[in-house]
Amino acid sequence: EVRLASGDVEIVDHVVLAIGNPPPAVPEPLGELTGHPAWVPDPWTPGALAGCSGATRAVLVGTGLTMVDVAITLGRDCAPGAHLLAVSRQGLLPTAHLPRQPPRPISVIDLERDSIDVGALADRVRARTIDREGIEYADEDWREVIDAIRPYANALWRRFDREQQACFLRDVLRQWDVHRHRMSPPTAARLAALLDSGRLTLRTGSVRSVVDAGGDTVTLRLDLDGREQEVVTDAVINCTGPGRPWEAPANPVVTSLFDRGLACPDVHGLGLATTADGCLVDVEGNAVPQVLVVGPPRRGTLFETTAVPELRSQALHVADHLVIGDRPT
Repeated sequence: EVRLASGDVEIVDHVVLAIGNPPPAVPEPLGELTGHPAWVPDPWTPGALAGCSGATRAVLVGTGLTMVDVAITLGRDCAPGAHLLAVSRQGLLPTAHLPRQPPRPISVIDLERDSIDVGALADRVRARTIDREGIEYADEDWREVIDAIRPYANALWRRFDREQQACFLRDVLRQWDVHRHRMSPPTAARLAALLDSGRLTLRTGSVRSVVDAGGDTVTLRLDLDGREQEVVTDAVINCTGPGRPWEAPANPVVTSLFDRGLACPDVHGLGLATTADGCLVDVEGNAVPQVLVVGPPRRGTLFETTAVPELRSQALHVADHLVIGDRPT
């Protein structure tokens, strides 16, 4: 039974959770800013940045692709003298695509060898992209190497044992993200212009606490490059990226499934626990065949599950399962 917002109840054979990326989670030190006019908890909410157009100082928490979009938007909409400060624990920016990447085959992954030791795989990729060991073309670019790994990413993830998966998340994930999820060349140029002009500053650090949130401004205590510093700002924007499907403000369907014990997090807390076929897994570890999952909530099972090629493949297999009875893969 599926109860709709209208109050109507539908009796169905299957439910497909295709809910996309969840809203970003709120970093703990910023929880007390709820309701403050300077606080933007989710920049993807329609109109969320409209109130920032008059800001002369803004702190962007996170330095991934969300920050890039927010910085370019504010760089366009705010006063010419406005200053943006972007902060993240590692201070890494996404890299850029090549204007034109040659369409040629690159051999990188051997599943039998590379699914045993994440550290060894990372070292080998580093040696190839930095030291040029084992390159196949004299002008081979690191982006070609990363893109040659991508089709094998989910097969590798499934073959890694839990310890190797944890090692990847701890030691490799951030580097993978900034090299795998890249900016288009025009976007990279706009971001570079903001950095070069001094309108955007990138720092390594984190938010320690909210010192004062009286009036229209916020005073934050930040750890910047290992030193604590107080910063007064007109806007604090949460650019930490997608949160977890069960974290507030969660989709009400997911909340209902959790409340009934029909859903739970995967072992690494990346998304919802699912079978290899895409069926939801309940709190007792049993498949829930009536509920299928597509997209980012499957990240614990299919690590690469945010881009169109992977989503298209998942949608096709689920559709086959629902329409003609084939099991998804």
